[in-house]
Amino acid sequence: LSATLSLFSYTIHDLIQAIDQGDGCLSYVNSGDVTSRGLEAEIGGMLKGIDWSFGYSLVDIDMDPSASSPMSFPETTANLKVLIPFGGRNLTLGLISHYIGRRKTKLNTYLKGIIVTDLALYSRCLPFNCSLSISANNVFNANHVESAGPEHIQETLPQDKCRLSVRVSWGYHK
Repeated sequence: LSATLSLFSYTIHDLIQAIDQGDGCLSYVNSGDVTSRGLEAEIGGMLKGIDWSFGYSLVDIDMDPSASSPMSFPETTANLKVLIPFGGRNLTLGLISHYIGRRKTKLNTYLKGIIVTDLALYSRCLPFNCSLSISANNVFNANHVESAGPEHIQETLPQDKCRLSVRVSWGYHK
């Protein structure tokens, strides 16, 4: 069993921001300061051969009044990861769920928190030093949007529904 706890505080001066010039054109300027404070915690371990972890973060952002408010930055996030080896440890099945807390839009409304779950099957012991990964992202087809930036007309951007990807990689070794 292992656990970590991190506290942080950092300040960025002259944050680069896209500013609408009033004619629909954006200009990027160094404007305002932002300070971010928060905590991150994670606990994990092995239980009967199953690797697991749970993480959580909480962030508070203070911005200089001359800066625009932070968009699409979640106040809280959490994740749960479970990795199950099988087939003589040649295969690993992974389940990863992410909670993304409420986020502010450019119109100062808030998007609700959402849970997105991914599933993956991974093998790294194939012939010729190859590995295979099959991933299903957003397996429960969560209706997920993110805040759009000032370069977009709409307030939110729809994100991917359930998506399947296959990846084969080859490692060359002398």
